[in-house]
Amino acid sequence: MFIKSLVVSVALILASTLAQAERKRLVVVLECDSDSNRILSMAQGDPYWEQPFSVGRGVLQVAPSNGAALGTAPMDTIITVNPQTLTYTIIALFEDGHGCLIVPGSDFAPYIPQEH
Repeated sequence: MFIKSLVVSVALILASTLAQAERKRLVVVLECDSDSNRILSMAQGDPYWEQPFSVGRGVLQVAPSNGAALGTAPMDTIITVNPQTLTYTIIALFEDGHGCLIVPGSDFAPYIPQEH
């Protein structure tokens, strides 16, 4: 399987205990494939058996592995979930046909705000 690595720069905002925000950048390496169906089948096949749960549209800042200038990459985002095992995967599908595994995870659950 042809796997292409893509370095993605993601801006994170972390709040301090004084409610002051400090911006940070995190550079990550994602596993990508020129055929997005292969990335989807990783989540939907053995051993995870996840099903599509939600979709959305987004944009990533991208620094291609060939050293080219920082750019943007519009993408569709799919979250797949297995309701029995509570595994989930966030997948990016780019306009050029590439798919990237953004986050595989476990313990999927609804967000319940904590009272202070």
